[in-house]
Amino acid sequence: MLEELADSTVALIFVKDAEGRYVFINRGYELVNRVSRTSYLGSTDYDVFPKEEADRFRRADRRVIEGREVVVEEERRTYEDGVHTIVVVKFPLVDAKGDVYGVCGVATDVSQRVEAEARMRMLTAAVDRASDMIAMFEWTPLREWRIFYVNEMFLRMTGYERSDVIGHTSRFLEGPRTNVEESNRRRALLAQGIPCRAEVAYYRRDGSVFWVELNARPLRGADGSVTHTIVLYRDITEKRVADEMQSLEEPSADDGLHSARYLHHALESAAHDGRVNDRAHSLLWVALEPLADRSAVARVLHENLRSEDVPARMDGTDIAVLLRHCTCAQGRRVAQSLVGALSQSGIRAHAGVAELAGGGNVQHVLEAARQACSKAKQAGAGVVYPA
Repeated sequence: MLEELADSTVALIFVKDAEGRYVFINRGYELVNRVSRTSYLGSTDYDVFPKEEADRFRRADRRVIEGREVVVEEERRTYEDGVHTIVVVKFPLVDAKGDVYGVCGVATDVSQRVEAEARMRMLTAAVDRASDMIAMFEWTPLREWRIFYVNEMFLRMTGYERSDVIGHTSRFLEGPRTNVEESNRRRALLAQGIPCRAEVAYYRRDGSVFWVELNARPLRGADGSVTHTIVLYRDITEKRVADEMQSLEEPSADDGLHSARYLHHALESAAHDGRVNDRAHSLLWVALEPLADRSAVARVLHENLRSEDVPARMDGTDIAVLLRHCTCAQGRRVAQSLVGALSQSGIRAHAGVAELAGGGNVQHVLEAARQACSKAKQAGAGVVYPA
């Protein structure tokens, strides 16, 4: 009965006595190793394997017998069709008196699983190195799309940890500028097996917005039902911000200043550049005395700022300037030069500087620069205060 059961399994089963002699091998063992049960029984590992392998097998057998433990080993064996990975489990055989009289081994060919795992590791490594955000979702019994995998770029772009993301829907990315109705419509279409593409505004953990071109493709299981979705998010923030800035007004002909709205878009673009390319930008906030000569202010700005800098009108007589590719220290030097030039033109001013480093949050940087300027004002005209 037991012999018939052993012969019916795909695993390779063998039994050795305490001296290491084979006393049983099943049909699978015969077929894979191309041996005959009648000629094999009574032999030892030293009769059928190279000495180095036989020594290793015998050491494992002694561990099983002497330590009464289960030993699991992974082996690489070469057959006619190539190299196979075999997992061998050995355990002691104990008689009615409690004495160990032999070793039973069960060997399972796990080559396909090992190869599949290796391919999966290579695929995961390639996906993790992708320049686009990638997320994979599964369709749950609650009829929701929940994330079970994201690549490194997804985490880098959103600012979330993997533990914050896995097992959740993508709604944590949505915010004021996200068309939630369209997002829900896409989820429903994917559940029906319909691919989707869209341009979507999402929000990072720090509250800053970014734009993606979303391409989602549903995947079906063996029964044809939709089970998973893979989504690729291509970053189009710079393009969207540039398009929005083009639609805004040109700087004023009187003083060359942009609007606060224009500056906000420029700051979003700079924050995104800092996050993606690890570049620093700074924001300069300047408070002018009331009734300052606008033409004189325009001349000083023109002489002391670069073409890529973005000066803008803020509340009252305040001016904010985005200094592209400037650290806080560099921005402070620019601010000191600007405040000095304004003073020489008879315009009292003080300034604060804040750095938009590593991405940063636009609203936080605006407030930090304004607060720094307020501290400079308390210290006296002509002072530049870093945030």
